[in-house]
Parts: sequence; structure tokens; C-alpha cells
Amino acid sequence: NDMVGFLSFLKYNFNCHNDESSSTLYENIPSAENCNVEFCMLCDWASECWDVVINPLKKVLSKSNAVSPRTQIMSSFCDITKALSDESNASLHEYVKSSNRCTKKDTCSNIIASSSPPPSVDLYLISYLLSETRGRWQAFMIELFTKAKAGSMFYFAEPTPWQLHVLINLVSSTPSNDSSNCNDRDVCKSKSDYSPNMEFIWLDSSMNFPHLQFLDSRVGPAVLLGLKLS
Repeated sequence: NDMVGFLSFLKYNFNCHNDESSSTLYENIPSAENCNVEFCMLCDWASECWDVVINPLKKVLSKSNAVSPRTQIMSSFCDITKALSDESNASLHEYVKSSNRCTKKDTCSNIIASSSPPPSVDLYLISYLLSETRGRWQAFMIELFTKAKAGSMFYFAEPTPWQLHVLINLVSSTPSNDSSNCNDRDVCKSKSDYSPNMEFIWLDSSMNFPHLQFLDSRVGPAVLLGLKLS
């Protein structure tokens, strides 16, 4: 699970949630003041089936000091073949919208005091999903990129770069109100109102070989990091 991997990365590299019993192990690792993870949301169209795994997961992570006792771990239904604003994706949509409103500490304090929105989302982990739902995820991802807050990071892992190339080309294309050459009416409508400011970096075997990044093969999985600049 990518979430567990990310939490382990924070623990071993930034001394997160360290306790006295492990002080020797971490004595040479700098502590990150703000590395505490406030919440994790696991989204899937079959989220109810994952409850048997998620319910005991927090205890395991807390026992290993990968999360603090205050960290919330929850699951939510999500259908990437429908728009983010679709009623079926209401739970995730609310978190994304709240993140975009809450970008400064003073602003966040005011919002929390008045309406208690969900916490801000900083990182989205999306694995082996674009290939599985190929041809049906475009509207969802366009809306997610549009509504995510500036500074949000997107981690993609796929068996091959195929759909990641589609993603980059989709985001990089110039928005146009002319949809005559578009096969997907909903996607074209979204693109006409979409002006992305995203940057992508390959983190897989092609990372140090830019001349190979356009290829549809990798040594191991294809891994892409996206950053919303504004």
C-alpha cells in the first residue's frame, strides 16, 4: 500500500512520531517539525470491502509509530470514471474543495472556527488506476487538478507509462472552446474551462534519462510525480 510506504518514509527519514525507546536508532536523523500526518483517506469504488483491513490498520501503524494517536484513517467511496463533483464522489470532493479554501494558517483558523471543514489535502497517491480505467478517468482528473490547492502533489504509479503519457498530454494541451476534434464531449467541455499550471517529474527508471521518457516501457513500474504550481 502506497500510504503505508509514505508513512514509513516519513518515519525513517524525518523522525516522525519518534518515542524515547527508539531514540538511538533515530539520533542522526533530523526531526521535521510539521511532518505529522493529520489524516489519511483511502478511496475506492469498493471501499466497504476494505473496512476489514482499514479498521485494524491504524492500530498497527500507531504501534509502530508510523502515525500519531491523533491521525485519522478513513475510507470513502470513489468512482474515477465519473466527475469529481458527481454525487457519488461527494465525500472526496468536499475534502478537495476545503483544501483549496484553506491555504494560509489564519484563513484556515477562521474557516475551522466557522464551519469545521475537512483537513487540507497535500498529497494524492494514485496507483494502478489510470490503466485499469483507461479512457474513462479524464474528466475526474481534470477536475481534481483544477480544484486541488496550489502546492498539492500527485503521485502516480502504473504498470507502464502509457496512460501517464496520456495524462501529461491532456494537461499540457492548450484549452480551447473548439470541441470539433474531441471525441469525449464531457472531457472537451471540461478542457475548455481548464487552464492547468502543473509540473511533472518522472521518478522511475527513466528519471535520469530524459531522452527515454517518451518511451512506453520502463524497468519496473512507471512512476510520475505531479505538482500543482498555482
